[in-house]
Amino acid sequence: METSGSNARTEEPAIEADILPEAMPGQFNVLAIVVGVLTDIVVTTLTVFVVMFLAGVIIGMELSVAPQPTPELLAERIEAMTTMWVSAVLLGACGTFVGGYVSACIAKVMPVWHAVVVGCVSAVLGLLAYFVFGDVGSPAWVTPTAQALTIPAATLGGFLRGSGLAAQRAEVA
Repeated sequence: METSGSNARTEEPAIEADILPEAMPGQFNVLAIVVGVLTDIVVTTLTVFVVMFLAGVIIGMELSVAPQPTPELLAERIEAMTTMWVSAVLLGACGTFVGGYVSACIAKVMPVWHAVVVGCVSAVLGLLAYFVFGDVGSPAWVTPTAQALTIPAATLGGFLRGSGLAAQRAEVA
């Protein structure tokens, strides 16, 4: 039994070419992801380098007044510098946040998903670095904590950029 309305076809509204995004949803901008990951690496490396340099200066000054500095004393002192390790982990997360934000800025379409991919790639690179170089004398909690913060930090960067884009679109409309 057919009703008179079942044969009626619904037509899709026409989409004008000038309002289409540069990339259709579902497509990832590889350049945005690569630039986001490289930004993460550069920002993280530079900031953590500064923290490690300052920590090295502090440790060097402490060991210079020690009666008999030994490698064991140096290793013990490095592990005991909790502030340095917390700073390094948080600055690494900030670098990943910036990488996710930059990726979302470049992508314009699906900004949060681009940032999530940046976080995933950064997490994989972090694990790879851990397996290649080891823990480099860091306490046992540093690597798991840094890895746990990687994807959320990048996602937050993409979310903040994405919410800014949404606000701009709402103003235009």
